[in-house]
Amino acid sequence: MGVFQCTNQLIGFVGSFSEFYRHSLFIESFREVQKYNVQIAEDTTKESFIRLQKHIDFDNVSFHYKGSEYLAVNNVTFRLNRGEKIALVGHNGAGKTTLVKLLLRFYDVTSGAIRFDDKNIKD
Repeated sequence: MGVFQCTNQLIGFVGSFSEFYRHSLFIESFREVQKYNVQIAEDTTKESFIRLQKHIDFDNVSFHYKGSEYLAVNNVTFRLNRGEKIALVGHNGAGKTTLVKLLLRFYDVTSGAIRFDDKNIKD
């Protein structure tokens, strides 16, 4: 009986190392975000903060990361109306986080446009 308990404890202990490793991958991603340097000029005047009145449009938005030959997002089109809630669902690497980064202007789109109440967010 004691041998089985000891074996189970040992298996649990060894298994925790894989969990530590899995969590360390998330920590590394968090550290990368903290080191990120904004590449877009920032306008922090009061006039630059506009409240959404109607909708946000993604119009044939495509994007690829610098140094990559593959599109992270390819011809995405949708409208998000004011007050509406959506969920971005997809496999790892499908472009969910990239869409949010584009909306927040961490990056500019490669092609297409993102419009905030019919005004291009680049403007």
